[in-house]
Amino acid sequence: MYKVVKIEDKNVPMMSNGGTLREYRHFFKRDFLSDLMKIKNGKKNGDLDTEVFENIAWILAHRANQNIDPIDDWLAQFEDPFAIINAFDEIEDLLDSSASPTIPPKKKNHPYKKKK
Repeated sequence: MYKVVKIEDKNVPMMSNGGTLREYRHFFKRDFLSDLMKIKNGKKNGDLDTEVFENIAWILAHRANQNIDPIDDWLAQFEDPFAIINAFDEIEDLLDSSASPTIPPKKKNHPYKKKK
């Protein structure tokens, strides 16, 4: 899934695909899904781990553009220290959309399931 996210006055291309989880693990030595759940739970509880969210945002931007700056330099381009957090809803929308199936599953009986 590809989306351009507006962060401050910049259009930031972001992408989530089959390589996102592996690349996140490669760069941050952490599990993407565990961190994603931590972010979603933190949003509900008002306890958002901003560093983890910044890491997720950067990896999505890196998936769309392999030539972006390292994360600290990339974050420094934004004047507002909360710029990434302010874009939370758009970034979360990208993640939710990429996790949803594009084709609805077909209902069919499992061959090993006993019929009544």
